Amino acid sequence: MNQTRKNIALILPPTLSYSRDIIEGIVEQHIGYEDWSLHELSHLTAGQSPLPSDCSNLAGVIMWAEPRDLWVHGLIAQGIPTINVGLEWRKVKGVASVYFQHEDFRLAVIAHFHELGIKNFIALGHMLARRPATKAVLEQYAELARKHGMQAEVHEMGGALSPATDPQRLLDMSHEEDLENILRESQKPVAIQCGSDHMGYIVATVATRMGYRIPDDILIMGHGDNLIARYAPTALSSVVGDARQLGRAAAECLSEWLKSGHAPKKDSVIPGAKIIERESTVGKSGSVMMEAVRRFLRAHAIRGVMVAELVHLSKLSEKTLIQRYKAAYGIHPVLEAQQMRSATIKNMLEHTELSIAEIAHSCGFSKQSALTNYCQRHLGATPSQVRSDSAH
Repeated sequence: MNQTRKNIALILPPTLSYSRDIIEGIVEQHIGYEDWSLHELSHLTAGQSPLPSDCSNLAGVIMWAEPRDLWVHGLIAQGIPTINVGLEWRKVKGVASVYFQHEDFRLAVIAHFHELGIKNFIALGHMLARRPATKAVLEQYAELARKHGMQAEVHEMGGALSPATDPQRLLDMSHEEDLENILRESQKPVAIQCGSDHMGYIVATVATRMGYRIPDDILIMGHGDNLIARYAPTALSSVVGDARQLGRAAAECLSEWLKSGHAPKKDSVIPGAKIIERESTVGKSGSVMMEAVRRFLRAHAIRGVMVAELVHLSKLSEKTLIQRYKAAYGIHPVLEAQQMRSATIKNMLEHTELSIAEIAHSCGFSKQSALTNYCQRHLGATPSQVRSDSAH
């Protein structure tokens, strides 16, 4: 006797790499559900319905939908079991939610930026007024950043087109005034957690166009490890979860609903997160530790840096630290600190009206004579001679 097949619609944006991994997870779980027939429905633009005119033959739906996807209400009205792999339809009767444990994402991201010594943080989202669940997640990012001693804010990227699902947004970035204002007014260096890799791509492009350096001035973290993150002009770091497990959990959730006839009483939450480290946060070294050492060195070079401080920060031996730093940046870390300090002193002598005593104090010297000795050793002239030579 032939078993009646259940038509299951998969409605996921093709622009997100998570979508393919989620579907792979659904397929893996589906092997045990011999009466399922899986159908992918193209969902290209948020707000536009991907559903056929007649949904009566659908037994269930697994989707990724935003609040503006009002077509979901049609599924609910028809009593079609519907699973959303995200936060935005939580607590809506007729929809069950499966999503990542975002606390794990927050912990991973904030720990990453904290290790780099970053003091300013922005959580950036799109259309937050219409996406309260996403706004709440970003506010929790900011709260955790503050607990780690950072100045943290939540900002909204303007524009009607979604960076993650509307390709046109990526093809024309000439009208990103809201983002330009956010970047311009932020205190540098600033770390930006983006709601998607596509948003991170836009931030990186606009920031570079404005003359900011990545990651020196602006560090960018995407979400989802999409292709656009891996092959952007500045490769984007990205926070990811196990999307296949998300798919498996969604399929299991739908299966239980179809068997029992009742929607699950609790959300299904997938734990775990990891950072894919790339240039947008760790620079060309590809190492969070080497980037942290470089940032510490640059921040404190003006008062002088000793190798013992860098050893303490990196928790590496002096030999290993020097080897790795030279491999990453082509120079001994202490020599680089000396070069930076010397350049700063020279610039202050040549281009400010500060007294030599004031410059000595600003640059970490206990007395003016110590600055004089330093200048003779590293600049080949006394501070007065450096200042005098620049005037001719």
